[in-house]
Amino acid sequence: MVIAQNVGAARRQVENASAALSVPVTDLKIALAIGTQPPVTRQSGEAPAALKDTLNELKLSARQDRSLADALRFLLLARYYGEAPGRTLALAEELARESKNARNIRIARILGRDIGEWTEAEAREMLSADLGPAALLAAGDVLQRHGSTAAAAHCREQLKENALSAQIKMAASSVALLAVMLGGASAWMLYSVSRRRQAGRASGTGARTLEAQAPGYSGAMWQTFALYLVVFLAVAVAIAAAVQYGSKAAPGHENTLELVHYVVTAAAIFCLAPVLLRKRGYSLRNLGWKSRDTLADIAWGIGGFVAATSLVVVLQMLTGLVLSALGAEPSEVTSPAAEFLVGARFGWRLALLLVVVGVIAPLTEETFFRGALLAAAGSEWGRSAGVFVSTLAFAAIHPGIPEMLVPYLGIGYVLGKLAVIRRSLLPCVIAHSLNNLFFVGMVMLLQL
Repeated sequence: MVIAQNVGAARRQVENASAALSVPVTDLKIALAIGTQPPVTRQSGEAPAALKDTLNELKLSARQDRSLADALRFLLLARYYGEAPGRTLALAEELARESKNARNIRIARILGRDIGEWTEAEAREMLSADLGPAALLAAGDVLQRHGSTAAAAHCREQLKENALSAQIKMAASSVALLAVMLGGASAWMLYSVSRRRQAGRASGTGARTLEAQAPGYSGAMWQTFALYLVVFLAVAVAIAAAVQYGSKAAPGHENTLELVHYVVTAAAIFCLAPVLLRKRGYSLRNLGWKSRDTLADIAWGIGGFVAATSLVVVLQMLTGLVLSALGAEPSEVTSPAAEFLVGARFGWRLALLLVVVGVIAPLTEETFFRGALLAAAGSEWGRSAGVFVSTLAFAAIHPGIPEMLVPYLGIGYVLGKLAVIRRSLLPCVIAHSLNNLFFVGMVMLLQL
């Protein structure tokens, strides 16, 4: 997926997406570092080694991304372990005032004092602020000191449950990734066997292409893809303008507009593209919307998902290792859906997100990248060139350079090969949809 902010507002997306994912992942790290037997009485001195990196990440995120949530979590842990809050305290107070939220202002004011000066009411206020295990740790100490042993014991139990839950989530996500990677290896082997058999049956029949090359065919495909780009960019510019001029009147609506971008683009292009194709003597069927064997295409789509997702995971790991070896700092780019997944609750916004990533984006992108563009380039220069061109274009419109460029090339290649092998977009859409939903599900799992 690619968002409207790719036109004129990419920087805001880069900054906010990183901050969006920091809260649930940081709480997970804090819970794991505290462990299943967390203390409730205050400790003096430095924080344990397990929390050192997390504290540094919180401090850095608070300053670079101006994240109030991360600033408050850092201050809670710093106060508990007796460390100096430094400049982060002033930043938290400034961000709290900017939020114009009375609770945020009260929390920042409480964190301005040493934990030994907190009242029981202030500790309970801290617990109600939804700041995760850091709040449980600090508030539990205060409640114990004020004689509220039952409440302090409840904090201890919640911390223990958080740690166990974090361990289960990490184990479940690891198992899921391992299963997908092993499935990817199996899918590749099955593909290789099937490919050899198909090559044997097709021997002497000539090169297979997505579409029979007819006069004007490549031109119609190029025009169809160009139409998609024009509509996509026009809607993106309109959404970016709406965000820019409407942000003061309706702050916080930018993310919803990003999803609306996909909905409007899809609605417009699927109305206009058939008209253009019809004038040239073609239809959506010529883009690949057909199936010789629906059940087989569904099976290939599931296999393509497993192969593509496992390849994406491996490529992400390798890219991270290479960048780390080169000493490069991560660019803090995440999925465009990241901002919607923080503290997500079932409602119309989450439903819209799932529809966009699971249905609208796969349908639109497969139709015009693995359909129109691959067919246009393939009819001009051959099917391998078609896969290559469509893969490059697909990766180019997605954010995340350099971390996500190689993984997007990987999934684009798999989807392109699916289109060529099956001569249908059905398995491509299934694989693309399942891949999107898999990673959305992984992020949501870590927040349960």
